[in-house]
Amino acid sequence: MATYAKKKISATPIIETAKLLLQLHILRKNACESGIYFAKKLTSTALLFECHELKTEYLKAKKSQGIKAVLVSHLPHFIWRIRYLLLGKPIIDFLFDATDTPNGAPYIQYVTIDDDLGEYFISVLKDIAAELRKEDVLDEFWGIVNDKEVSSFHLDVLRKISPTSPTHKEYLNIRYGTLRSPYYLKNTIFNEYPTHIVPDDPGRRCRLFSKEDVSKFSFELRSFVDSCKTGHDKTMAIWVIDEEGALIIGPDTGHPNLTGANPARIAGEITYSGKERCFLINAKSGRYSKQYSERDIPHFLECASLKWQTLFPDEKFSTINGSF
Repeated sequence: MATYAKKKISATPIIETAKLLLQLHILRKNACESGIYFAKKLTSTALLFECHELKTEYLKAKKSQGIKAVLVSHLPHFIWRIRYLLLGKPIIDFLFDATDTPNGAPYIQYVTIDDDLGEYFISVLKDIAAELRKEDVLDEFWGIVNDKEVSSFHLDVLRKISPTSPTHKEYLNIRYGTLRSPYYLKNTIFNEYPTHIVPDDPGRRCRLFSKEDVSKFSFELRSFVDSCKTGHDKTMAIWVIDEEGALIIGPDTGHPNLTGANPARIAGEITYSGKERCFLINAKSGRYSKQYSERDIPHFLECASLKWQTLFPDEKFSTINGSF
């Protein structure tokens, strides 16, 4: 094998990493018979690539979700790739930065080649990592190993794939969708309201984080609730979850008017049904909700409904698909 001045990590710890990750599948606690059988049928390879060589190979392969992700990723110049195969068929790759220092943390990411089998393989490792994280020994193990000559990077892999508590931003992404800029804007309906929403807002908007905010906007909200409950089911307002997770409510003048055309999350409409004696909310928004997949929208809408219910515990809310 040719050598490169920038390559600082040899093949030895990479090959050892491949062996140990496979052993974890076989020796883990509560390993089922079928899981052990699966692991024993796996083989592995370890090859050194230049970045463009690796991406060229991935371009020629069948595009799994993992491959699509790595093709748009920034990668170092030289990369070690561990590949696991089941009966000769590739299922998952692990990539390592060959230009990192031996005592560094060279693991980059995993790439599923077969989405189903690859995800099963990584799920086993994540379960093991979660147990070590629960016992609060994963970082300790890493520190002990990292003080000595590194002979394997399997702990680096486990440390980086181990589940951690989501950040506030990640929590909001899970509940209400990742931020989306308005899909389009119409100058004819876009009003230049102030970005900061306050009581007596000129656009009659209300921005609610908690029940305390409800009292600040009590007049605007009560006016909307009362008009809805007069029996005119066509009375409608629009709503959106903003970047910080606040609920913004306002007249039906277009969702960008609620947000000042800023990025936001799931959005929709709300009205009151005299027949069902409850508020109905949907996720109809061509500017924001349209950009999420049909599979994810029901979850985001249900989370938004819980937000409404938390802010207005005396009212009843129900979600519907489509228009009113």
